[in-house]
Order: sequence, then structure tokens, then C-alpha cells
Amino acid sequence: MDKSHQLDNQNSETLYNLGQVYKKLDRSQLSRFYLMEFKKQSDYEKTRGNLLNQLQIRPNDLDLIRKLAYLYEENGRVDKAMVVWYKGLYFGDSTAVVEMERIKGTTSRP
Repeated sequence: MDKSHQLDNQNSETLYNLGQVYKKLDRSQLSRFYLMEFKKQSDYEKTRGNLLNQLQIRPNDLDLIRKLAYLYEENGRVDKAMVVWYKGLYFGDSTAVVEMERIKGTTSRP
């Protein structure tokens, strides 16, 4: 079962199903773990969807762009965060350069 989680640990359906399977196997600790991960992932997906919908209406809203970039970064999606920061830079966000440099500094290897 854990191999399934390793393959797609950012899929809310996978996390939910693992939680339910472990519940049926009477492995309550693992069930709780996966159901809590499911909750985090589904909250992320909901927030992301809301931000993307708002950005369709206001595509150059720098506040929305920043929120989406931070959301991606907080959830381990650094590559997506960088793409969003580039979009912010295109629309004139002065913080975008600083944030991109910060991200590059934390992801670069000596």
C-alpha cells in the first residue's frame, strides 16, 4: 500500500483510498495519517482551483499571482511556483525577482 502513496502522494483520491483501506484493515493510525494527508491535499486543490478561477477573470492581478506562487511553494511544487513568479515578473511585480532568487538559493546544490 505505501508504494501506491509513494507513486502519487499528491493525489487526493489515492490518499483517501489508502485511508479507507487501512481503516478496513483495522490499522487506525495509518488510516488517520492518510486521511489527514487527504484533507491537506484536498484543501490545497480547492485553494488552487479558486485562485486559478480568479486569475482567469483578473489575469494580471499581482496579489492573486503571489498567492498562487506561495501556495505552490508551500506545497512542494517549486517548479510551478517559479513559472508563476515569471508571470508576476512579466506583469511588473517587483517582488518576483527577489522571490525567484530566494527559491533558486534554496534549491541550488553546491
